[in-house]
Amino acid sequence: MSDLEILMLDLKSYDELRLMELVYDIEDFAQSLWIPGASGPVLSFIGMDPREDYVETIKSFQKKIQALEKQQQKSTGSKPDQGGDSSPDATSSSDPASPSAAGGYTPEASLVGIDEPKMMLLDLLKKPASGDQDGGQDAVQRPKVICIVGCPGVGKTAPARAVYDHHAAGASRDFDCVAWVEASGCNNRTALLGKILQEVQADLASRASAIQRLWGILQDMNSSLAEGDGIASSQDLQGILAGKRYLVFLDDVQQANMWKDIVRDFPENAKSSMLIVTTSIHSVADVYSSGSYVYTMQCLPQDKSEDLFWRKVYGYQNKPGRALCNGSESIIRKCDGLPLALISVAGHLSIKANKLDCADCVNVGEELGSHYLAGIKAEEEFRNLRRALGRCYEGLPGYDHKAFMLSLSIFPRNHPIKIKSLVRRLIAEGLIAGDDKGYMNESIKFINWGRECLAQLIDRCIVDPVRICSWSKDVKSCQVNGGIMLEFIIYTSQSTNLVTLIREEEVVRNNKGRIRRLSVQSSAEEKFQEVVRNIGLSDIRSLTILSGNLSFPSRKNSLSDAIRSLTIIPSEERSELFDIQNCKFLRLLDLEGCRGLDEELFAGICKLVYLKYLSLRNTDFVLPEMSDNTRKFLKDKSELHTVAGLVVDPAKGYEIILEARKLKKVKVWCRDITQMQMVEEIRRSITHITRLSE
Repeated sequence: MSDLEILMLDLKSYDELRLMELVYDIEDFAQSLWIPGASGPVLSFIGMDPREDYVETIKSFQKKIQALEKQQQKSTGSKPDQGGDSSPDATSSSDPASPSAAGGYTPEASLVGIDEPKMMLLDLLKKPASGDQDGGQDAVQRPKVICIVGCPGVGKTAPARAVYDHHAAGASRDFDCVAWVEASGCNNRTALLGKILQEVQADLASRASAIQRLWGILQDMNSSLAEGDGIASSQDLQGILAGKRYLVFLDDVQQANMWKDIVRDFPENAKSSMLIVTTSIHSVADVYSSGSYVYTMQCLPQDKSEDLFWRKVYGYQNKPGRALCNGSESIIRKCDGLPLALISVAGHLSIKANKLDCADCVNVGEELGSHYLAGIKAEEEFRNLRRALGRCYEGLPGYDHKAFMLSLSIFPRNHPIKIKSLVRRLIAEGLIAGDDKGYMNESIKFINWGRECLAQLIDRCIVDPVRICSWSKDVKSCQVNGGIMLEFIIYTSQSTNLVTLIREEEVVRNNKGRIRRLSVQSSAEEKFQEVVRNIGLSDIRSLTILSGNLSFPSRKNSLSDAIRSLTIIPSEERSELFDIQNCKFLRLLDLEGCRGLDEELFAGICKLVYLKYLSLRNTDFVLPEMSDNTRKFLKDKSELHTVAGLVVDPAKGYEIILEARKLKKVKVWCRDITQMQMVEEIRRSITHITRLSE
């Protein structure tokens, strides 16, 4: 990529940030006009009519829009082509054993952890296909398909290439034709079939005698003259492979929809022919294998990760001293057994070789996401890793799926992410559009949408499902697949200013935009106070706190009134909370595990105009008897849709269920279900909600 193209991409990113900030400002302004309060005529009578200020604010928005429009018009003419198919980076394989990753396929002796999948493939190749067992040696059948699936960079190509080398170029006479096809970038049947024909013909030519080669050349010339364009048809593949036992490898397949056409191009015979396919997409593996066999490639365990890493750093297997091993702990942890990540980091550190020290390893571990995956440092060594991870992101169907993926950066590694909670958060923050009508339909619609997004991320090996139990297929939670994938998601979300993180002593943010979404992931008291003091929380739309031991702003120091989503899941008890009742735009409030919630604060929460989702799980707060004003607000103005974790006593605490006019879903904890009075109250409340839903 040229310097000009990089500059244009930076300008494009900056313009997108400016546009996003403008959209947020306009939304906040428009929302403020609908907050209940005194009307225009009343304010005009007492000399406090704000409508002139509103007009000036609108004019300033118009000027900003015009400026952005002019800038966009200037940059349109010189914008570089970003088409994915035309870029070599978009079509090259990302496997550590691929030719693009190392200037030629990595020798098997230099690889780690491929013995098991290699032996599995060799054993499967020895076994007869199911048709041979059922119909005898003369049974005609399609070629058997074996698929290897795994996340980008996990080393799917390595065992397949080892098996290819074992059988190719006359090394083994088990097959009459052995062809290796790089399928990445083949987005249609014609492109893939052309590559298959080319590699099949090359292998057969290498095995043939001089007379056979000459005969083949004459046949090719005759075919070209007959067809006029020099392109072989699918009938040629049928004829070339007819009567032969063939083994064809399709490496890095990304498209599932052309398989039905391609499989017809391979001839049926009784020779037990086979295809071996590698892919990073589970649905592709399912379609191509048709239930034959799918092998899921796993990341390396820690001992083999360290073995591969130091072998690539020094060129030999022995580990260095304890100091270097300790310094590399962050690298090993973040790479999380992904071979391509380990090789990329090791390739960069190998430049120093014997001069490598502990500080070098520590610095790389700290800057792995913010500098190396960003291409700021060691651009060449990390090119293939960035390409592999970037293709996961760019290959998602649309903006909503990408927003769903980037929102995962809010949560730390190995943190189980509840799908329903995440979808509600995205709706509250405006990252996906909600519906102000039909709340029950909205909830079902967007929860299903969240599950579809999750299915896409699981299918592409971006996240791992967290199942409720081994026998259930219902997936309600997930976690990011590996540390390096999370580092990439964090870097991408930070570059688009979607999320700002505070973790340990590090603040990960985009300095070009204001802090809109803040996630505090660890006990970083000094850094949190630094953000509060120097940057402030006035523009924050989402705040997530997944840490204890922090001195949070007290009720005298309220949060931004622009905040839409607030989640506090402490690791330890605390006695004070934010002044939540002043968060007039708040839509989602999750206080799971918090202490210090009292009647006064809860009454303020009940009066939040836009609040739709409230979670009080594990707070031990027992619902009090509500005042008449609170009851009236819940009945006339409340938008509350979902409440979870309510703790009620027999004699009180049901007003929020009975009075909230739009409440459609509630989870109640009962302290004593032995009392018939409580059971009756629960039955009556549920009946009430059911009638409201009809």
